[in-house]
Parts: sequence; structure tokens; C-alpha cells
Amino acid sequence: HDEIGYYDVPAFIDYILEVTGRRRLKYVGFSYGTQLICVTLASRPEYNQKLRKIAYLAPTVVTGHCKSLSYMYPAMLSGLTGDILARTPGQFPVEKWQLFAQRICDDKSQKSQQVCSTLSGKLVNFAADPAYENRVKYRNLMVGRQGMSVRMFVHFYQQLRKNKFAHYDYGVTENRSRYGTKKPPLYNLKKVSVPSITIFSDGDELAPPEDALIFYKSLGKTAQGPLVRIKETTFVHEDMCMNRTARKLAYEPLVRYFSL
Repeated sequence: HDEIGYYDVPAFIDYILEVTGRRRLKYVGFSYGTQLICVTLASRPEYNQKLRKIAYLAPTVVTGHCKSLSYMYPAMLSGLTGDILARTPGQFPVEKWQLFAQRICDDKSQKSQQVCSTLSGKLVNFAADPAYENRVKYRNLMVGRQGMSVRMFVHFYQQLRKNKFAHYDYGVTENRSRYGTKKPPLYNLKKVSVPSITIFSDGDELAPPEDALIFYKSLGKTAQGPLVRIKETTFVHEDMCMNRTARKLAYEPLVRYFSL
């Protein structure tokens, strides 16, 4: 996410401002999108002046208390995983993952459904809103992993394993060449000064309340705006963008804040 945050997000911002003629815009980031805007604002602080407000939905910038099995298992092996994926050029190969996930989740046996639930890491809770099950059954396992470069995949697992929001770790030799240090530098979140609202849920295992609160306190003082804690333990990570109850629990507070 170093390059996406440094190059792509600023390009999006500049394009929107040019087309609309506005001086500043409002940004809504969910999950990985919260990481990207923080990279932008920490590495290119001048972009703080181009944003009026930010909404952080289920922020994954701090990951020290992550309990999502689908993310923690690979993170525990991220050294080995990184070595393997580093030899895989370009985009992370999702086709085989999709086929595997579909076969497992289509099997209605108890064991297969347990595996399916483990793979999804409790990121989607169909019980909280049964009507949306058919629409999003494979989204977490399939669509959510499309278009991910190998380096992006490895970078996130480096972050999970080390619990540091830092630049990509290329290894000692290349780190010294790129950064001038043995270890990749941390992103300074105190440089993030845009007023913001942070919305998180007690039921989120990928972005739990402990991490959301640490993230909030890591921001610059002017960025520490309202906190919205959804206390429903059945409201999990992807419910923030796909569950119908998100309108009342998350979107209405967000819109009220943006309207001020």
C-alpha cells in the first residue's frame, strides 16, 4: 500500500477536485481504505489541506488485537508466505482460491460449513441479516481478494505479524538502499490532521475495538473527532458495508457528522 497511498490516492483526490472545482473533499474509507488514506496523509502531509473530513469505517491501520483466523494463520507464516509469493509475479492468483472456496462453501455438510466459516474468519455474519446471504455468500472469499498484487498481500501480513504500520519490508540489504535503515520506517500518524469520525464494532475480529481506539489515539489531535462504537457483537467486519442495519448503526452517524 506504499505506492497506492503515495501515488494513486493523491491522483484520485486531485482529479476529483479538478473536475468538481472544489477546494476540499470528504473521504470515506472502509477497512483497507483506511490504511491507504493514512499512508497518503502521513507520507504527503500537504494532502491534509485537500480533505475536509474523513470517515474511518472498521479501521485496520492498527492490528495488534486482530483475531480473524483467515488473516492470522497466514500472518503467522508470513516469512515463508512472503518467500513463496515473492517468486509469484504480478497479481495474487485468486482463481484457484475461488474454486476451492466455492466447493467448500457449496457443500452443506457440517464439517464443510465449519471450514467455510473459518476461511471467512467471521468477516460476514449472515445470521444478523439472513436476507443478504445469497447476494454476498462468496464475496469475502472471492471478490474481496480479486485485483490484489502479490506485494500488497505480503505487506498486509507483514503488518499483522509485526503489529507495525510501516513501509514494505524488503529485507536488510534493500531496506538500507531504499530507506537508509535496516528496518522499514513507520508511518507517523501524528501527521494526519484531517478532522474525522471513527466507526467500529464490538463484533469485528479483524478490526476490534482495542485496535480502533489505539488507532484513534495515534492520530493528530485535530483528527480525533467523534467515536462511534457499535456494541452489537453480531455486527462483524463486512457488515459495515453490506448489512442493511449498517444504515442506522454506521451511515446515519457518518452523514450527520459530514453535514456539520
